[in-house]
Amino acid sequence: IRSREEIVATLDKENRNRGMSFDVEMLKYCGRYARVLKRVERIIDESTGRMLDLKNECLVLENVICDGDFHRFCPRGMYPFWREIWLRKVGE
Repeated sequence: IRSREEIVATLDKENRNRGMSFDVEMLKYCGRYARVLKRVERIIDESTGRMLDLKNECLVLENVICDGDFHRFCPRGMYPFWREIWLRKVGE
């Protein structure tokens, strides 16, 4: 996972990259190693129940979860979504 500074350089003023937000919960993983678990192409919008096709790449990383520290201690343990640009291949 790239450094905080490298990731921030890819974000707009709303902390988004092509619509995907980079959340404060993700900061603790910056500079660490993580294996790509899978590519996400579709998600369910929880507010409507509709299936959404994602237009841009989105990845989830193995053992990288939101632990709720900044979200009222939410117990869900969800995987945050990552852009490929926020990651670096081992050896790069």
